[in-house]
Amino acid sequence: MTLEDDRGLAFRLICWRTEYARSSYHLAWPRMTGCAVVIRPDLQEVLVERVPATVVIRDFVMRLGHGAEVK
Repeated sequence: MTLEDDRGLAFRLICWRTEYARSSYHLAWPRMTGCAVVIRPDLQEVLVERVPATVVIRDFVMRLGHGAEVK
């Protein structure tokens, strides 16, 4: 998803799936999924000023895929 304003690209939502696990018995499923929000720096300042909630910024978040075990 991309949003633009009169100054150009303002906001973009990027989602991905990768490292598909394949099996003879099941459909392929992604072992790694994620999303990112990219916002123009001047609009980030506006967002922080106008939104009463805390804005959390994370550089990297990973979850285990289907069938993976925590070690």
